[in-house]
Amino acid sequence: MAGAASPAKPGRNMSVKSVVDSISDLAGTVLYEAGFSNDVMDPEEVLEILRMLEDREEEGRALYPEILVTTKIGDCLRAIHPVQRVVCSSSAERPGRFRRAIKMRCNSADPWVIILEVSAERLTYGVATKNIRADAESLYEGVFDAARDTPNLPVMYFRRHGSRAVLIRTLKEERVVSLTLSEELLRVSDTITQFAEIVTQDVPGASQINSARVIARLLEQACREGHGIISCVIKNTEEAIVSAKRGFTTGACVDPPIDLSAPPIDDADAALTLENDSSLRAPRSRQADG
Repeated sequence: MAGAASPAKPGRNMSVKSVVDSISDLAGTVLYEAGFSNDVMDPEEVLEILRMLEDREEEGRALYPEILVTTKIGDCLRAIHPVQRVVCSSSAERPGRFRRAIKMRCNSADPWVIILEVSAERLTYGVATKNIRADAESLYEGVFDAARDTPNLPVMYFRRHGSRAVLIRTLKEERVVSLTLSEELLRVSDTITQFAEIVTQDVPGASQINSARVIARLLEQACREGHGIISCVIKNTEEAIVSAKRGFTTGACVDPPIDLSAPPIDDADAALTLENDSSLRAPRSRQADG
């Protein structure tokens, strides 16, 4: 005897809300304002770049690659001097061309930037740098300074902004795309910049900007490689130094102190300028080796 059929249970409507949905819409907006046509680059390829950057690691080591995307890399870098540029290879396969190119070059270390020249048919990739000196303007800064003279050139710049966040900049806008619910990372860049300006506010003349750049880069590296840092600024007086030592009894005092001010450029004595620059880089090298 066949049993009576059980009444069907009412189905449940499951709604899935993904951060990818809103970022996909944002990707289309970014491409449009950056000047990229849909046949050259589509929103899915922007997501491809974000996925490669959001939490990049290799052999257990966190990586922080920076990526410049444009349709004419020669025009983008022409006004920047000095600049070093190395073209590595190209890819004509879509989809996945950005993922493959970034994977090949993602271990490029600061100050090298991954450069991607994109067209509908081909993606050419390599690396470039502008940082000849420790306090030099970065390629990131140089590209957007120079791009004001070529406003119709499509340009996008991607920087990993801590863990699970990526900065995207075009000529019109700068955004931090958070891939987590935490908002702390969205403010860290401005905090570092403000702190570096406070540290260097008494540095004389044009050296102030370059010295602030050095401090900011050191703090960025410390945030990436450590579990957290506590930083403060004190006046260079005996009273302030004694007070700081009394307040931080477990700290280590570096004596003589490390001079992080940027050396002035001496065109008449290039060897001395390079020697001073090497001294400026030394604390960062020791930190990385320790």
